[in-house]
Amino acid sequence: MRIRRGKEIKLKPAVDEALKDLVPGFDSPCMEPSDKGSRAKLLMQLAFQTKDYPKAIDFGKKAQALSPSDPEVGAYLSNAYYITNDFENTKSVSAASIKQLEDSGKVPEETLYRILQSACLNLKDNECVVAQIEKLVVHYPKIGYWTDLINSLLRVSSNDKELLNVLRL
Repeated sequence: MRIRRGKEIKLKPAVDEALKDLVPGFDSPCMEPSDKGSRAKLLMQLAFQTKDYPKAIDFGKKAQALSPSDPEVGAYLSNAYYITNDFENTKSVSAASIKQLEDSGKVPEETLYRILQSACLNLKDNECVVAQIEKLVVHYPKIGYWTDLINSLLRVSSNDKELLNVLRL
């Protein structure tokens, strides 16, 4: 408790306490089905903040099933998978989130591209890595991304004509 100008003010409960208090409500049959999607998203975010990544993944899957059109859920879920070194799921979830955002005409956040790129790198999927670098160059044209793109294209060039075009850049 804190004292402010002679009054006691109770501090907000810690995030982990809030998580413990909100989980039973989600599991309750009394909760409206229409509210479960937003509750699952909140629980996923709280679990992520407390670094309980397995629980964040669990609630992220539930939130994604209940609210499939929310790209923020995919971003949290792919982050949690990446932190737990589950690169296959990181790749599939982040690729789906990116596709969903691009199909709706929105540009995904730079970090979402980078997470997918890193997952592809860990899976040794060079084509996927190059595709993500290309998207980063298009949407976030930084010198480092151009350098990465040229280096990646030099590695995957299959003939002299391709190599010559890459070297022109």
